[in-house]
Amino acid sequence: MNSSALSLSVVVVAYDMAREVPRTLRSLAPAYQRGMTADEYEVILVDNGSPEPLDVATLDSFGGRLRSFAHDIVMQCFHGPTEHDGGRWKTWIITY
Repeated sequence: MNSSALSLSVVVVAYDMAREVPRTLRSLAPAYQRGMTADEYEVILVDNGSPEPLDVATLDSFGGRLRSFAHDIVMQCFHGPTEHDGGRWKTWIITY
């Protein structure tokens, strides 16, 4: 993934939301965006320790830049300072 073209990261945090996550991802899919191409944003999906894992087919059908993490991996990836890209990065966090 070439992060130099990214101008937006959308972080979706979900716990036990197997019904809602596919709809949320669908609304964030490139086909529904205006004024932004698929290469300009990414979606980071964090499964916050759900008892049932998310359906892999749902993740595979996204069609854009999607990274997904399980809770145990998230603690390793996001704990500590984040890299800042000269003020160009914008991040939205969607929680359920």
